[in-house]
Formats: sequence, C-alpha cells, structure tokens
Amino acid sequence: ATAGTPGAPVAPGSGYVMFTSGSTGRPKGVVMGNGPLLNLASWQIGALAMGESTRFLQYAPLGFDVSFQEILPTLLAGGTVISREPADRRDLPAVVRRVTESGATHVYLPVAALRPFVQAATAADAAFEQVTHVCVSGEQLVVDREIEDFFTARPWMELVNLYGPTETHAVTTHRLSASRPDWPSHVPIGLPIRNVTAQVVDSTGHLAPIGVAGELFAGGACPAAGYVNDPGQSAERFVEDPGGPPGARRYRTGDQVMWNHESLLVFLGRDDHQVKIRGFRVELGEVESAALAHPGVRQAVAAVRGEGADRHLLLFLQSADRPDGPADRSSGGGARGGLADEVARLLTARLPGHMLPRRVLPVDAVPITGNGKFDRPALLALADRLIRDEREQGGDERLAVPEDVLEAWLLDLWSGLLDRRDLPTGGSLLDYGAHSLNVLTALTRIEEEYGVRVPVLDFFRAPTVRQLAGLVRAGSAGPAEEEQ
Repeated sequence: ATAGTPGAPVAPGSGYVMFTSGSTGRPKGVVMGNGPLLNLASWQIGALAMGESTRFLQYAPLGFDVSFQEILPTLLAGGTVISREPADRRDLPAVVRRVTESGATHVYLPVAALRPFVQAATAADAAFEQVTHVCVSGEQLVVDREIEDFFTARPWMELVNLYGPTETHAVTTHRLSASRPDWPSHVPIGLPIRNVTAQVVDSTGHLAPIGVAGELFAGGACPAAGYVNDPGQSAERFVEDPGGPPGARRYRTGDQVMWNHESLLVFLGRDDHQVKIRGFRVELGEVESAALAHPGVRQAVAAVRGEGADRHLLLFLQSADRPDGPADRSSGGGARGGLADEVARLLTARLPGHMLPRRVLPVDAVPITGNGKFDRPALLALADRLIRDEREQGGDERLAVPEDVLEAWLLDLWSGLLDRRDLPTGGSLLDYGAHSLNVLTALTRIEEEYGVRVPVLDFFRAPTVRQLAGLVRAGSAGPAEEEQ
C-alpha cells in the first residue's frame, strides 16, 4: 500500500501493517500507528517489571502482532530478546528447554499452547526459577487444576491474561498469582490497560450495566488507523467515540463481554462463536469447557458443521495420555469408544440436548493457525475425511438389512423423522441428523407402539437402530411375540 490510498493511508506515523483474516476470507491489512504501540510498550514495561535483566522469549511468528509485544518493550527497556528455532514453536518440550537454557524471564504463549507447555514443563521437572511472567492471549483462558497447581508450586510466577484483537493490540489484562487462593476456571479479561477505554454496549446502543452482556468497544490510545484500501470496513469497525474528545474513535470488536460484580470484564465469546442450533443459541466455549472437565482430555475444540436443519456440533478431542501419539480412532468417533465415549456420556449428563455434539472425534493434535488460535476449518476438513473413511470401511456392517420386524419398524420410523432412505442399522443415527427433539419424538412413538420407555440418555449411549432395538427388546417381549 502507498500513502494516500483510500481507507487508511500508511502515513509516516504508522508503525506497521499487519494482515488479519476477515469474515470474507480476504485478509485485511491493519494499519497500526506509532502512538498505540508506544502506549502499549510503556504500559507493558511497568506492568511486567521489565528492565535490563529482562530476557523475553520470542515465541510468536513475526506476522503476528504479539511479536511486537515480545520485541519492542524488551528493547526499549534495555532487555534481551531470546530467539528460537522456527520449528520449535509447535514442539513444546523444545520450548521448555529453550526457556530453561536461555534463562528467559518472560514468556508469551497463545492460550491453546498453555496446557501443553505446562504439561511439558511438568514432565521435564522444569523449575523455571528465573521466569517471572507467563502471558497468554488469543482465546478464552480456561484454568484447570493442573494449570493452577503448576503456578501455585512456583509462587514467583504470574499468569497474565491479555485481551486485544489485531485492530487494537492489547486492550485489557488480568493477572493471577499463587497469592490468590481460588483461581476462577474462566479467567476474566480484566481491566483496560493505561490510556485505553473499554465500553460494553448492549443491543440498543446503550452502555450495559453490570451483569448484562454487550459488544466490547475499545477506545482511547489503542485503535489502529483502519484497514488499508478498505474504507467501507474501516468506517464500519472504527466508529466515533461519543464519550471521547473531538475526533476520538473506538473499535467494534465483535466480542461479547460483560462487567461482573468485581468490576472486571468477562469474555463471553465472539459473535461468530455463538451459533444457533435448531433455534437455540450455543456458545462453543461452554461445550469445550464441559469436555475439559474430563481428566483424560488435553484439548477440546467445538465446531459447527452443516446448514439449515442439519446444522450440528462436532467436538474434537486431543488425549492427555498420548499427546504426541496416534489418536484412538478405533471407535470411528460415531461409535464413541474409549475417551470419546466417556466424554460423550459426560456431556450428556451436564449439557442440555441442543448443546450436545453429534460426533466426538479423537485427533492426534489440534491444529493451530499462524496467530495461535484453534484452526476450526482444518478440523472440519479432517472430520469430513474421517467420516467418509468410516463409511467406506464399515459399509457392510453399518448398512446391514434389518434382522427382524422391530428393526424394520425402527428403520422406517427414523427414515420418516430424518427424511432419508439411506439409514444404516449399524451406524449412529446421530451422524444422519438425529438430535434431542426428534429423539424425543421417536422414543414417544416407541412407547406408544411397544409400551417400552427408553430413557433419552440410553439412546445417546446406543444411537444405532440395532442398539435401540436391543433396548426395546430388553423392556418387552418384542413385536413378533405381541403380534402372535
């Protein structure tokens, strides 16, 4: 881009142009000014006690805005930036070794890498006596007992949760230390950094009171100049700040937040992470948090698949027991064996029906984007391949003809409910569109026809026509005997 181009010129006072993904799939060039960068650096030097003895690990790729938080404040404070091998970024044991050997005092990780980092450090018995601050950002920070115990055992270390999109850099922060007895599982994003404002605006355009959700508008010293060559998007996202001085602007983040009763901002999710499933609003983070309650889960990522009436959730799991080994796909996800089966039962007990994923799929590792966030499109592409492979490999057994009148009746029932004629007797009905509402309809019809009440939980544990027939037989003499 050149100075004077429409949208946001790259003026002499601009620090950099950073490209970020857009909803249209076309990257947007964010023009960040020197003013916001210097305000950020000045705040960070004081907040993280940075000086000549600071040794900051340079973990983030240079194309990610966090790299400027690693490099710029460190150099301005007279400290040292610790480099790493590019291949080490996804090798957390190698990162742990680099932190130990280099004497790094500050580490900045994406939230997605925190748990693997903690596990790798624990496995290596890394004391980290020189590390004073571990900063994270990029996703909702969820703290479990393993992470809390790790920091509690190292009371000199602080866990610093930062929030801020590429268009603003850091907006808010919240710090956790061993001095706090009970860490929240969902860590607030906290309070605005110096010279930055955070406004929660409700659906009517008014400031939201405590406990009421709204969109976060970030103002003060943090907003970028806008998007290169995109005046429309710049005008839509960077808007006038009516509470600021003349010419002041604020950035519409698209993130849902609220003030809690401790006067801290709580991150509720992105607008695009709040999805509608059969008319119900579902927050993907709630499904992920419920899955992470299982001790065998290292990472959990929910994603949306399908359109219209077939819109459904998928949940991807990375095992804590074998973080670097092959995933257990013997169950094919749909059969819900092993860890996937246990997590499916856990979710069924804890979540309402509209929040239950149709499939729980084990994966070798959760892919991460270049800016440290979970790569949901890559996971959905993987799911398509897994489901296609399962159907090809298990076709004979799954598509077997009904064995008796009961199975034929159930197959006809579900064919009508799902408006499909390709249903298998041995494959999960959840893969073909079964959900809590039509399951209730089916179970009501079964009770009317056979006098057997099948609990909803039992169906989700045995979601095939053949398994459902077994549940009905266990509660009655079966259709053939009744007709005789």
